[in-house]
Amino acid sequence: MIVWLEVGDSEKEEVKKTVLNELFRENLSPKELLASFFHTSFQFVEENPFLQRVFQDGEHERLVRKLPKYIVEEFSKEYTERGIHAVNILIERGVLSKEEPQVIVGIMQAVMRMRLYKEKIGNDVFPKVMDKIIEYVAEGLTKEK
Repeated sequence: MIVWLEVGDSEKEEVKKTVLNELFRENLSPKELLASFFHTSFQFVEENPFLQRVFQDGEHERLVRKLPKYIVEEFSKEYTERGIHAVNILIERGVLSKEEPQVIVGIMQAVMRMRLYKEKIGNDVFPKVMDKIIEYVAEGLTKEK
């Protein structure tokens, strides 16, 4: 289990570097920027053998159950805080609508967790489903109220 955590930590750093950089590109419209972030995130999971295993049917839940509760809570808190920080920057830049940052992070986390249901949705239709979800969420989060 400790090996999983150590590998997971190095993978987290790679994810942060690759995926979060996508959120701060300057050459895209707000909707394109958010869509690009989600697409890059999903592509990263599809191309990364470690993350593929984590997102296999049932594997994520099994890992979470086996990890000590404090580790899961610490990771969740760190992940949420990092997300809120990024979202606040994007709100200040006018990329995201002025919503509660915690709500936006929750929406983004929900979209990312859809990967856990890829097999249940169907491998053939999943990319189309995700394209539509990403389109709708990106549009909704970038509209001014």
